[in-house]
Amino acid sequence: MREGRCVAATNLHVRTRGGRRRLAVETITTIGGSDRLFLHVLRDSPSPPPETRAAPAGPPPRLTPRQLEILGLLAEGQPVKTIARRLGLMETTVRNHIRMLFLALGAHSQLEAVARARVSGLI
Repeated sequence: MREGRCVAATNLHVRTRGGRRRLAVETITTIGGSDRLFLHVLRDSPSPPPETRAAPAGPPPRLTPRQLEILGLLAEGQPVKTIARRLGLMETTVRNHIRMLFLALGAHSQLEAVARARVSGLI
């Protein structure tokens, strides 16, 4: 994590009022100059475990020019509605591009997609 690389999720068994739950803990790292930000995301553990679905190391994924444009706007913190208006697209079209970004980057959220894109040198 300290080097800015993605790490595999860890599965936890947590006791709650409703019984036991299996959660996945993912850590997202962003590096901006000398500053580092570590985000720990908790979610219900999927099946199969995230370790088997981790994005492969290697060259960054190939993205279309439109996907790169939308990724850049997401990195600026722009919401989907603003991106759609700025690019003259329907919100559903922007959301479809974001879904394709998730698949290409192996991400589960917009924040994780931006973090992985930064690590890969795409933005």
